[in-house]
Amino acid sequence: MTPRVTLISLLLLSGASLLSALALGSITLQWQDLWAVLQGEQGLYRNLVVDLRLPRAMAAFATGGM
Repeated sequence: MTPRVTLISLLLLSGASLLSALALGSITLQWQDLWAVLQGEQGLYRNLVVDLRLPRAMAAFATGGM
């Protein structure tokens, strides 16, 4: 594989893993609900994603990058 293909593959996999970390948990979100939260919709799902799952996913992402 060329370095460019490898980089693109890693970027796609990291994006997919980040979205999966936001969607999956004790309460599984539908992809439409997650998309609505990422678009700025207010509500219970926003609190769940922004206050709980996003900081945990970003910390795991940064730790994995180190």
